[in-house]
Amino acid sequence: MEVRPLTNVIGAEINEVDLGGPFDEETRARLYRCFADYAVLVFPDQEFDPPRFAAATQLFGEIVPEQFSNYRLPEYPLVSSLSNRDLELEGARRAVRGEDFHTDHSNYAAPPKATVLYGIEIPESGGDTEFASVQAAYDDLSAPTKRRIAGLKRSTPIAALASTARSRS
Repeated sequence: MEVRPLTNVIGAEINEVDLGGPFDEETRARLYRCFADYAVLVFPDQEFDPPRFAAATQLFGEIVPEQFSNYRLPEYPLVSSLSNRDLELEGARRAVRGEDFHTDHSNYAAPPKATVLYGIEIPESGGDTEFASVQAAYDDLSAPTKRRIAGLKRSTPIAALASTARSRS
């Protein structure tokens, strides 16, 4: 297995691994350690059908089904499909799922630890998925700021914060 960091903060490309498995415990542990260390992993040149994709993702934990059932594959509901060909109309403009900064399932009391994506058809330009390291952002805070926020906890659901923010504008 070859691990190539993508930046000095987040992400690694993992080569010479077929996520279709099977995996011995040493390989499984090393992949999970890479996930813990880099947060975003890229596995080039993988080929999946829905059952194989679901099996590969379970290497990193239990699958949390997509919250919007209309995106789940009817024949394999643990896997969802998002496409720019399936855009919904929202008022006078097209709504593109995920176009704004978000964290998948952050409205859950216990959100999943990761999102797993598999690109089937990638556009020549656009269609970017971007990632941010909140750990790196926290690490860059000053010591006084870290002390000031040390005991804070989120007590209001994210969805309520979003609706409150919209109602004020």
